[in-house]
Amino acid sequence: MDSAWTFFRDSAKSNIVDYEAKKGEPPPAELSITEIEAATRNELLTLGTLNPPKKSLGLFGLAARYAPKTDGQG
Repeated sequence: MDSAWTFFRDSAKSNIVDYEAKKGEPPPAELSITEIEAATRNELLTLGTLNPPKKSLGLFGLAARYAPKTDGQG
């Protein structure tokens, strides 16, 4: 089998497994693979709103955290 088709097959199987893991049941037969993919993606987006990630300090905040103290606080 061509590697492109193998990729698409494996991707579709992965989307179906993700759908089943998130919804607790297999997707309805009338859903297209695009709709299944969107349903799992939307589910992931709603999970982020329940437990938002901590705000990143960015590169400068990270550098400031590990910079040597210069005001005698050691």
